[in-house]
Amino acid sequence: MRAADAAISGRLLKVIPEHGERAIYRYRVQRVYKSATGIEPGGTISVHSTQGSAACGLPTDVGRRYGLLLSHSERGWASGACGLLGKSHCTG
Repeated sequence: MRAADAAISGRLLKVIPEHGERAIYRYRVQRVYKSATGIEPGGTISVHSTQGSAACGLPTDVGRRYGLLLSHSERGWASGACGLLGKSHCTG
């Protein structure tokens, strides 16, 4: 968590497929463990990631609560283990 720019837990609201192997994962922020501008409890956040856990994608069980580590880049927020390596992006 020390290396992350923000850390939250949130409930997955929906997964929206994009072009190729990418999707948008929409979360309702439930708790903020490490704060950042624009991320607040009760707000929503969109996480752009690959589809499928084998490709470093995020879990897809709508309605479940997940913890996310976020790092910021010029393209927005990145999330998860692969996101911290620059393979998925998050905007809120």
